[in-house]
Amino acid sequence: EEVNRPLQLWAECRFTLLRVYEGRGLIGEKYLLTNVSGAPMVLAEQEFDREQGEVVGVAIESHNLRPGESTNVFVLRQGN
Repeated sequence: EEVNRPLQLWAECRFTLLRVYEGRGLIGEKYLLTNVSGAPMVLAEQEFDREQGEVVGVAIESHNLRPGESTNVFVLRQGN
């Protein structure tokens, strides 16, 4: 499902949910994260875990973003 919904994550980034994939008890989410600050940004998978979301996996294409750069973030969680 195409979503293209902006979400609030941090003031230093633009974070958009692009797509949602569902199947076999799992939900996959694809996000685009853009560094909108004037400083480099370092990302870690642990920053995308959710307390209520039952996250089972996170993948980040690029862990280091210069100002203006973007990366895809993939989150896999258990479905309801």
